[in-house]
Amino acid sequence: MPEHEGPQLQTLDLAIRVLEALDAAGAARGVSELTRTVGSNKATVYRILSTLAHHEYVVQDPETSRYRIGPRLQRFGRPGVGRFDLPEVGRPFLVELRDLSRENIHLAVLDGGDAIYIAKEAGLHPVQVVSSVGARCPAHCVATGKVLLAWADPELHDLLVSQGLAHYTPATHSDPESFRREMARIRAQGFAVNTGEWRQEVRGVAAPIFGSEREPIAAIGLCAPAERLPEHRIESLVPVVMDVAARLTSFIGGAPGAAITR
Repeated sequence: MPEHEGPQLQTLDLAIRVLEALDAAGAARGVSELTRTVGSNKATVYRILSTLAHHEYVVQDPETSRYRIGPRLQRFGRPGVGRFDLPEVGRPFLVELRDLSRENIHLAVLDGGDAIYIAKEAGLHPVQVVSSVGARCPAHCVATGKVLLAWADPELHDLLVSQGLAHYTPATHSDPESFRREMARIRAQGFAVNTGEWRQEVRGVAAPIFGSEREPIAAIGLCAPAERLPEHRIESLVPVVMDVAARLTSFIGGAPGAAITR
């Protein structure tokens, strides 16, 4: 008898069918819906989902209680599970960082010389920096943008320098040599700090999120009025931001500890 026709573990078989049902749906599904799809009972399906969620192979939406495929499965190289909505899967991490810092939290991607906010969690202080999802910022002036530029292709650095880096405040790294030194420093330390380089009254801290090919796919960062981010508080928040970024990298199947030198 071929090995694949041998005795089957019913619980494992059911777990696989639950994952296949979620993958085929392409969207979050509830326990009752999955129960009907796989033809089991609700209690058993719920226990399977709880176990899969514990190991991060499925993710439960805290607001709807519905489940979807977890990006950790990306590590197994299955093409069907490589698709995920980064703002959606990253939201718990943004919320965690917001709760720890009480400041605005952004998830950003790089588009040429701009950083674009693709997700945001509003801070808990009465006074916050004004920002919005979809907003563009000059990447060489904000923490999320700088950390993404630091790992970008050197050709992009050359292009931005040749076009002229806009100068906004005395702290802006608009001089080519200053800009290149800043990029090297960020790569070496693994995080970026904005010390009022776009708007003097705003500071920020950010760290990169890496994909499965050890490439930076986004950055997570916090920003706040400068008076709430003195040097000593920035120093205390850097490891917090880096830890959240590293765990989000791991969660989406990225490469933790990606190389930070060229």
